[in-house]
Amino acid sequence: MNKRVFLVDDDPMIRESITWMLEGDGFDVQAFDGSDSFLANVDLSEPGCAILDICMPGMNGIELQQILSDFDTILSVIFLTGHADVPTTAVAFKNGAIDLLQKPVEPDVLLASIEAALKSSDQKATLWQQKLSFEEKLSRLTPREKQLMELVVAGDANKTIADKLCLAQRTVEIHRHNLFKKMEVTSALQLVKLLPNYF
Repeated sequence: MNKRVFLVDDDPMIRESITWMLEGDGFDVQAFDGSDSFLANVDLSEPGCAILDICMPGMNGIELQQILSDFDTILSVIFLTGHADVPTTAVAFKNGAIDLLQKPVEPDVLLASIEAALKSSDQKATLWQQKLSFEEKLSRLTPREKQLMELVVAGDANKTIADKLCLAQRTVEIHRHNLFKKMEVTSALQLVKLLPNYF
């Protein structure tokens, strides 16, 4: 599991105390005094956990979370705040926050939340890599092979596919072989298992 934690809070005492605590537990912590400095210095395509204060000068934590959501980042978000009303809390969770904790927070509570956030971020990173790999394989296919893939996934036999596409059965077998090779599978079942997350 990755250990990247980003703390965004305008209170220097909060930044110092939480950074000290988390680094003592082996986390790789970067602290920022506001949303702008965070956005200017963090690679949003990498996994990790962002701990955001809600009330900050300039862009507040909810607005920053919206930017992260629009970017479709794999970072997980935790809010740590002294000011959270019901509507704000509802927006935070609607936009995918892992947790919203009140200051001052117990170390064990914060650590448990961070562990859950990092696990969620790692899972998103894995799915994202699988999606990129799938799309790269898909880009290798010819239009005919893509057409064939739809019929293979539907469970059609080679003879049925040949009839539907007006091809010789041997031609279908060759296309099927090339399809499996490019998609790096050895059976129709393996091919089907690749598809649910993308179609």
